[in-house]
Amino acid sequence: MASPNQVGCDNMAIAKESNKMPNPEKNIIKLEPGTLLLIVSALILLPLLFVGFLSQ
Repeated sequence: MASPNQVGCDNMAIAKESNKMPNPEKNIIKLEPGTLLLIVSALILLPLLFVGFLSQ
């Protein structure tokens, strides 16, 4: 079994290795204005359509 001091050293080694890793690129989804308008209008109109069918 490892002593507490050795465990601390292992954790420090892992922390130092993670600092050496390059920063990952941010995942950014590029949307055209038309696509964004379609998504927003669908999010607004589909619930209204659904409620309209249920309320009949």
